[in-house]
Amino acid sequence: MRVSNFNLVDKIGQANIPGEGHIIYYADVQPPTTPGQPALTAPGTYEVSANTSYLWTNLFTGVHTLGVQLVNNDNTPLSPPVIAQVTMNVNS
Repeated sequence: MRVSNFNLVDKIGQANIPGEGHIIYYADVQPPTTPGQPALTAPGTYEVSANTSYLWTNLFTGVHTLGVQLVNNDNTPLSPPVIAQVTMNVNS
């Protein structure tokens, strides 16, 4: 997936500015996409970051679905939502 006109910034929790925001990384949950609502899930199933990568250290052996979503500074989804997911098998 290619995204243009979007800048990753470390302004998590600040006011929204068009064209900037951050990433929410998800493990084994469906990324929420309700407009105007924070795209956060249960503790331990997501990580908020302005970085382009995140290392999950608590995944057990088995099949996992990992996802990412670009969000506004206040953690609300973009309109339309920008999400990517992959299912993978973790071996010990």
